[in-house]
Amino acid sequence: AIAHFRAHHPLVDLRLSEAGTNAIMGGLLDGLIDVGLVRHPTPNYPSVTTVIVQKNHYVAALPDHHPKARKLNLRLADLRDEPFIMPSPVDGSATYMSMMHACSHAGFVPNIVQEASQAQTIMALVESGLGVALVPDVWQHLAPRAVVYRELLGMPRSKLGLAVAYRKEEEKAVLLRAFRRSVEASAG
Repeated sequence: AIAHFRAHHPLVDLRLSEAGTNAIMGGLLDGLIDVGLVRHPTPNYPSVTTVIVQKNHYVAALPDHHPKARKLNLRLADLRDEPFIMPSPVDGSATYMSMMHACSHAGFVPNIVQEASQAQTIMALVESGLGVALVPDVWQHLAPRAVVYRELLGMPRSKLGLAVAYRKEEEKAVLLRAFRRSVEASAG
């Protein structure tokens, strides 16, 4: 998306920063940033619009030596007794609550042994054997060698994905529309 946007708008000064959902939303509300890419679902901010540009679903991430890593027909309930590594709820993303809801729907409360805010950290902890994780399917491209991903049968479809976030008052801005088109084109 970034390369596409830069190729089509070379005179635009595009500056990138990495931040959690709360920081991105705060930057939007304060007028410090014009657009953000956030994990969806996000908390509701009345003056911010989010548009999903890439849909995802949850898969299980397990250490490759885990007995259930070889099981092809896995349900989330099959992981009820496992230690879980979860995203930190403090970054403002509703992903944590979405995962907790999925576990509740499967009939259990996960035994959370570790929280982390970065995808690479969560995957490294799974790879180390500390526990299993429920992760967006798009994380499979991170693919540490010692991690196995398994589709989960019977998972309710979620509105999980990547979203473009911007101030509602900026909806008509030409550059915002161009950036959104670039992200949508890249996400397929």
